[in-house]
Order: sequence, then structure tokens, then C-alpha cells
Amino acid sequence: MITTTGIRKRAEAHYRQWLTAIAQGNPAFEPLTIQRTGDQKKADERWEALSEIVQQSKEKTGYGYRIELEAPAPNSKNKQSRLRAIVFDTANDLLQFIDKTAELEQFKNDCAMIAETPELSLWCAAHVREVLLYAAVWPRLLAVVRFFQENPAPVLPVRLLPIEGVDTKFIEQYNGVLCQLLDVILPHGTHKIFSKRYGLPEQAPLIECAWNDPALAAQYGGFNRLAFPADQLEQIPLAASRILVVENRNSMLQVLHQPFTDGIVIFGGGFGITLLKDCQWLHQKVLYYWGDLDAHGLAILSRFRDFFPNTQALMMDETTFDAYPHAWVAGKPYPGDVPKNLSTEERQLFERLNSKLLRLEQERVRYRMLLENLES
Repeated sequence: MITTTGIRKRAEAHYRQWLTAIAQGNPAFEPLTIQRTGDQKKADERWEALSEIVQQSKEKTGYGYRIELEAPAPNSKNKQSRLRAIVFDTANDLLQFIDKTAELEQFKNDCAMIAETPELSLWCAAHVREVLLYAAVWPRLLAVVRFFQENPAPVLPVRLLPIEGVDTKFIEQYNGVLCQLLDVILPHGTHKIFSKRYGLPEQAPLIECAWNDPALAAQYGGFNRLAFPADQLEQIPLAASRILVVENRNSMLQVLHQPFTDGIVIFGGGFGITLLKDCQWLHQKVLYYWGDLDAHGLAILSRFRDFFPNTQALMMDETTFDAYPHAWVAGKPYPGDVPKNLSTEERQLFERLNSKLLRLEQERVRYRMLLENLES
């Protein structure tokens, strides 16, 4: 049984097929005929559905579908005509019915714009959804494409590319679709980040370090806190025999409230510790890690040991956790398996914290316990 809901679904599906044909260079509209299927409804239900169909037909609204009827069979007890088919004769009828007139006009304009770059013709035909989705920004997207056609290997970072009409954050905002477009015309890698995918220079992230040993301060021009570019820190070892990596920035200050002789504190920023993975000189240091006491904090510790198996955990044990029951807060479940680089005791603590969703933030640990651990 045909219903108005079914008519709309068929009309929208026909429209999507038409869009693909337009993108392939075949703009002619094919009329849509929806044949009646088997009637499973009772007579009164059929009559109600038919009445609704009539009210939304072109005869009543001035646009949309027309109704084709068939006469009853000569020997039928039912003397009323029956619905045979629903027909959309013209493009305007279909577009007005599903309210897509303006969208189609925009789509045609965008396809014509994209076709000015012949290499993108096949992409356009295969990505109708994206053509519709980015209707508001195609002039800027194609400006980026043209720039890279003319400058396939720019030596500037993404935000410094001189593309007229394109703001500095546009490429990052539309990273996904731009990668689809530029993959067609440029050699590329597999990285999802734009600059890495196309070999643009990047500013290395900074790694914050701090110390309070006067001897170290003298070596660093009197400074006791500096941020080093990650790529340079890979090559130049820090001048201390003890290195403590902390999860949270405020914990750097906690550590440095007491003497940390021949020691430097590095802000790891949680899973940001991966920035340190190529600092091979850390293997030659006495290396500590201190993070939040929850399932995620212990997972970060395990991840850090992927790079540096000699890492000692600082205050990430059951004794520390049980010393602060008043400071426990709700933790978040860790979705993965039990991290592999934990000791037996650490694994047991991980399972306890993860099952009970408990957390002790490292900032809640008192200076006295911190000092005792550093001294020991």
C-alpha cells in the first residue's frame, strides 16, 4: 500500500540518484513513477491512506505528484476506482515536493565550480554527499586546491600559506575534505594531519622543564624553568642525572617546593609523554614517572615504559592511595586491557581503581610524602 511517507522516501531516493547523474554530466530529469504494491490494509485503512495522498497531490497543492487511477474489474464487487500509480512528471514537481529547489541550484553551481579543476571530476561524481555538505565553502576549498596546484611543495607552515580569501585556520578546520581533494593532485603520505600528509614544515611542540638546583640554574643562564623544542631535546640531553616526568603541570611546583638536587622535572601532560619517546639519552638517566593515581594514570605509566623500561614509579602505589581516602574522587573507566608494563602490585592497584572507579589526583599528595619519596 502506497503512503505519503513512502512517497516522500521514494522521491528523496530518486533525487539523490539524480544528483549523482548530474555530477556525472547527465543532468536530464527522469520522471518518477511509483507503482501500487499489494494492499495489506483493510478497506477503511486504505481509504484513509488514499485520502491523505489526494490531499497532498498536485491537484490539491499545485505541485508534486499526480495520481493515476484504474477502473475496477468488470466483475468486481468493488465499483470504486483504485490507485494505480503516483507520478512525478517534472523536476519542479519533485523538487517542490521535497523542498530541494534551492539545494539543487547550489549543487549544480558547485559541481560546475569543481569541474573547473578537471582532475576532480571523478571525485565529485563519487562524493555527492560531500558536495552538498560543504556547499557554503567550495570557493575557499577550491582556492586551496589551486594554490597547491601552483605551489605543490610550499615551504611555509599551514597557517602562513598566502591563499587569498582563506583565513589562517581554514585548512585545519576542513582538514578531512581538503585531504580528499588534494590526494587527487598531490603526492601524499598516510598521516591524517594535513601538514604531515603533504610534507609542510611544522613548529615542533615545546616541552616544559624545571629545576631548583643552583648548579643547574647556573648552566642554564640563571633560569629555573624553560621550554625546549621537542626535536632539539631529542638531540641535546638535559644536564641532570635524575629526571622526573609528571602528568600535571602544577605538580612541577609541588616537586620544586623542596630541594631536588641534580634533578629536572618534565611536564608530560598525560599521554603527551609520547613527545619524549625519541629522547634516547633518557635511558642513561635515573628516570621517574609520577601521575594521577587512577586507571588512566597507571596506563600512562605503562605507556611511558614502552619507551623507557627503566622508569621507576613515584607515589603510584597502594600505600600512597590509601593514605588519602578523604581526597578520593570519581574516576573514569579505562576501556582497554590491563596495561602490560606494570608490576604485580601496580596491576592489582589498576584493577582496583578501574573496577571501583576511584581516583587520587597527584596534586592532593602532601609535600611531606613527596619529600620522603624524593629523598629515598
